Amino acid sequence: MHLSEIEKVKLYIKEILLNEKNNQESLINYANSVLKSQISQQDLISVIESIRLEKIDETSDDLLLELLDFLAGWCSPHMKL
Repeated sequence: MHLSEIEKVKLYIKEILLNEKNNQESLINYANSVLKSQISQQDLISVIESIRLEKIDETSDDLLLELLDFLAGWCSPHMKL
């Protein structure tokens, strides 16, 4: 995996957090997309954790935590990524 691909994923997730009205749905859709074609689940988890280490607002942090739950399987079976 090239660092540039991971950085692109990180930047796009940040863009979703800043600009999308329905952030959670957009985050889930994007996560599904990159998991199918670009990066592994563990790489995506690492990207999300690195974003959380930055100073982000509480709402964005909550959205990222929920996305991590979906990736880890801490959710209803139909929501697991």
